[in-house]
Amino acid sequence: MNLSFNRKDALRLLRHLSGGGAAMRDIRVVARDKELFFETAETAASMEALILEPGAFVVSRETFARLLRSFPDKDSLSLTADAEHFRLDNFKGQVRAYDPAPVLANDSEKADPDDASLEPDPQSWARL
Repeated sequence: MNLSFNRKDALRLLRHLSGGGAAMRDIRVVARDKELFFETAETAASMEALILEPGAFVVSRETFARLLRSFPDKDSLSLTADAEHFRLDNFKGQVRAYDPAPVLANDSEKADPDDASLEPDPQSWARL
């Protein structure tokens, strides 16, 4: 996973994710096509980003938001991730799960709405 994105836009998205309690502890950070997605068990939000390599990982929402706020002088941040770590500019942290070819929870709805086996699972991001 390798991308560049606007720090302030990412913070705004994180603030607007719905849900509370346990549903908000973790987020799934997904980079694919030309968008960066933040998914919780209840909601997904996206923003435009420069995606060099797709991927997805799960991390603590609060930790990720705190990291974004720790770069107040930067407009744009780079993010890389692999099966063990993510790197946000010069900070390196561990990921809880990693997927090099992410599928969004609502992608199955677009594929074939008559196929019951493709019903979206709101917890699917937690089982990467």
